[in-house]
Amino acid sequence: MLFLSRLVHVGGVQDSDGNTQPAYGVVDTDDGIESIVDYSDLCDIIRDFGFDIKGVYTKTININVCETHMFLDYVVPYQPLNDVTQLQAKTSMLTKVRITTWRDMITNIKFDEDACSCRASIRLSDFGNSVADYVFNNTMPVRKHAVTLVLDNRLDFTKWSFSSGLRGYPGVEVQGVAYDIRELSDDKAAIIYKRLYQDKLSIFDMRKSLIDSNLRYIGMMRKSKGCLA
Repeated sequence: MLFLSRLVHVGGVQDSDGNTQPAYGVVDTDDGIESIVDYSDLCDIIRDFGFDIKGVYTKTININVCETHMFLDYVVPYQPLNDVTQLQAKTSMLTKVRITTWRDMITNIKFDEDACSCRASIRLSDFGNSVADYVFNNTMPVRKHAVTLVLDNRLDFTKWSFSSGLRGYPGVEVQGVAYDIRELSDDKAAIIYKRLYQDKLSIFDMRKSLIDSNLRYIGMMRKSKGCLA
């Protein structure tokens, strides 16, 4: 079986809508090896070789009577059911927040309006030791607070981790999600501040999206745009 393991930021590649075009991790369960492929390669694997890749959803349109065109509709990192832990299953059932992993990496965080009634607080390092790029891919923004993600120094992540990759969405990375970063070092906390700052949040929204010490919050907010960029 082939499945989509994660999305990977490759830098500067955008589609016609201006959305970030990532690379994709594809794992073959026969040997457990992950291959990183780009958009065209992913389409070729499905269209030309006829492989089904779990987590990749396509659409086909008719160009004319004799010609069709296949394209990616959407992708969501997939996790084989046998690899889902009891903690993942319990979290999904009780909080309506689904966390997908590959090995020790968190690859997708998905929730919807149903999670708003739970307002769960989830320590991500309980699920893995690193966070892949674009873990909010295919999770649309919700208007109410849905989940608080507790981050600590056991967790590795980048500025692309807590992002949907969609242009025009301050997105789920700021709507519906609060980050408890009190246990992070200043360097790691700065990644989260930078992520939210680059989404051009108001001061009110920044404060609502962050749980941090007042001293560090004031210090970070006093930095100029050039320092955070």
